[in-house]
Amino acid sequence: MNARRKSFATAGIWVLVTLGLATVAVAVLEEPVGVPNASAVYFVSVVACGLAAGTGAAILAAIGAFLIYNYFFTEPLDTFAISDSGVLLGVVLLLFVGIVVGQLAALSRTRAETALGREREARAL
Repeated sequence: MNARRKSFATAGIWVLVTLGLATVAVAVLEEPVGVPNASAVYFVSVVACGLAAGTGAAILAAIGAFLIYNYFFTEPLDTFAISDSGVLLGVVLLLFVGIVVGQLAALSRTRAETALGREREARAL
């Protein structure tokens, strides 16, 4: 498996696992606990993907969070239709903020990698 495919597979695994965990957490928070809108839990998934696998994974996680939350937790359930304009705004903001936060997390990861590379170069001198 070449490096590009391995990176893509790693990103996909991060996205699937973190979105799955976030979805379970949202289901627990909204149903038994009674939190009216626990969609912010998905930001943890987006940030984790951005830090671990980069911008592409973070954007994919944000889009996935948008679709999952819309399908499973907004009325009418089990469809991608949204009947309430307030919920529509919330879901679109989830997507937008998720993409921005994911890109910032990925940028932080890239800067940390660059700093480590420069530190190694400086030590080699």
